[in-house]
Amino acid sequence: MPYLFVIDGIKNEYRILELKEILNIGRDAVNDLVLDSPDVSRLHGSILREEDGAFVLVDQNSTNGIEVNGCRATQHRLQHGDTFSISTFSFTYLNTKPRLPGVEVETAAYLTPEDTDATVFLDREAFWKKLPQTEKTEPENPPQGGKLLRMVRQNNNISIREASSRTRISLTNLKAIEAEDFANLPIDTFLRPYLVTYAEFLGLDGSKVAREYLQKRDQQIANGKLSPRKNVSTGSVISMERGSFLSRLRVTLVFFLAFVAGFLLFSFQLHL
Repeated sequence: MPYLFVIDGIKNEYRILELKEILNIGRDAVNDLVLDSPDVSRLHGSILREEDGAFVLVDQNSTNGIEVNGCRATQHRLQHGDTFSISTFSFTYLNTKPRLPGVEVETAAYLTPEDTDATVFLDREAFWKKLPQTEKTEPENPPQGGKLLRMVRQNNNISIREASSRTRISLTNLKAIEAEDFANLPIDTFLRPYLVTYAEFLGLDGSKVAREYLQKRDQQIANGKLSPRKNVSTGSVISMERGSFLSRLRVTLVFFLAFVAGFLLFSFQLHL
């Protein structure tokens, strides 16, 4: 059976849970795992075992949501090493029981006396333990730019084609945005609103995502990894240039026809 390593970030305490069939998490005392925080919904989320034995994390329409691997998600199929957070509580899903240095770890979950085999009964206080003191390490940088957008989209089970259809951003541009293929992206006049629209579609801060994305590109230019020339848009800019050319052609044709008509009318009057 897999394990869930839970840390209370306020009290600096932890507990280890052995997952069985279903684990309900929330503020209400009827839940299997009770999290004492006003930021936690009464029933915040659940971990459910599927027929193939895999466990899935589900957000039960909570107010403040669940972040999985740094990105908000409504449903996520858990894999070894996945991390998620609810309020100030952090969770790590593990296929093997974790071991902490200097601390004897015991499983914090056991079946009810009724032995329903479907619910894990968790003692409300007895299994919380103080985390051992360890040297502080610098936190890893959270994902940004195209990696962040792709991760959030995938965590919400949205295909890139669906995202393109719903945002009305071309599939070519969306792929280039997620891949950070800066050389083939539109100029900033078009790229910035694309980034804002796509980020807000995924539930992110559009202005912040666009600013960080363009800063990352500018940093590559400063480091000599990207040419400072204006980016070429194979979609929007070319279509605009074609449209502009056709517009000028139409105006020229109208003037030419007007000139010919005037000349013919003048010639006709001279012969009268």
